[in-house]
Amino acid sequence: MAQSMNASQHSYPTIERQRLLQELLKAPSNYVFLLEEYTGRTISRLAWGSVEPAPQLRDAAFGLLMAISPSGAVPNVVSWLTAIPEFLSPWKRAEKIRHDTEMDFFKEALDRVQASAAEGNIDPSYAKMFLEGRGEKEWDEKEWSYLIGMMAIAGALTIASPLQSYIVAMCHYPEWQTKMQEEIELVCGDRCPEWSDREGLPTIRAVAKEILRWRPPVPTGIPHRLETDDIYGEYFIPAGATIHALEWGICRDPFMYPDPEAFRPERWLNKAYPTFREPLTMYPNLKNYHQFGYGRRVCQGVEIVDQELFLVMAGMAWAFNIRKKRDVFGKEIDVPDNKYTSLLIAKPEKFDFDLLVRGEERRRVIEDGWEEKENVMTKKLI
Repeated sequence: MAQSMNASQHSYPTIERQRLLQELLKAPSNYVFLLEEYTGRTISRLAWGSVEPAPQLRDAAFGLLMAISPSGAVPNVVSWLTAIPEFLSPWKRAEKIRHDTEMDFFKEALDRVQASAAEGNIDPSYAKMFLEGRGEKEWDEKEWSYLIGMMAIAGALTIASPLQSYIVAMCHYPEWQTKMQEEIELVCGDRCPEWSDREGLPTIRAVAKEILRWRPPVPTGIPHRLETDDIYGEYFIPAGATIHALEWGICRDPFMYPDPEAFRPERWLNKAYPTFREPLTMYPNLKNYHQFGYGRRVCQGVEIVDQELFLVMAGMAWAFNIRKKRDVFGKEIDVPDNKYTSLLIAKPEKFDFDLLVRGEERRRVIEDGWEEKENVMTKKLI
């Protein structure tokens, strides 16, 4: 992933954003599926150079998410049940089937890339990097297919959560939508922002980072097991203990984040806040942000998250006005800002809102079709 940050496949999020805006214009009420489809298609391109695996990837990601969530299998919350042998455990049998299906999918996806490579028709991807550099590593294809597949799963659903939270935030804090739109018009004029515009758009970056803080997509944090005994302050933590870096609590530290329950992107832009850093051409960004882990376990896809959140939020601010829907009497219909699913990756429960295109010229640009943009940009990748 670090190599790919400077490589050509990082045009993929921009290609898919054009399609996303077009689909949202046609069916805004289908926003949950469309945002998850966007992240799935983008990571499928990054992983395997094709959107063909995206539907299977979405199923595999949901299967894994259910398997590891507290609301999934009973042993996830009653841990002693994990000691029951497989022939007595329906959960272990179900997990074996899920895992085997997942591994078959990963291998088939890599096999398709190898077949394309044999025909001389292969697009940039992590799989292509593996095929070109596999002589440098001793891992076999099963290991590589699993590594690539798990990177894809990690990016398939996680990023869609803050994108949905963005819509919630814009319904409740429309003044920030206006601020983003004014900044875009100042820097980009009438055109849709690109990744290359990010230095001049700190408000977009601040909104993206504040979305993650305000409604962290993994509020419990990712659990880790201690390999050795440790002492933290006055606490002795034995080897084998499971530790959660509780993101919900960390994100509500009143010293670091004053008025923590409020959505305040200005905390990243204003010198009065402890989170402010400069220059604003560089900060805020997501690098070294605690939600992406620590040390050797830090998330490898933080640059992709940064790029996708920036592009989609900037694109939606450029294209649409998001607001609360009104009933037949003209009264605003409430959008809950704290009703989220109980899975490990939490997302807002589905809600109604209005998505209004910002003028006929923007409608025309969106409706021009993503296919043309895809064809032009894909040629640049090769």
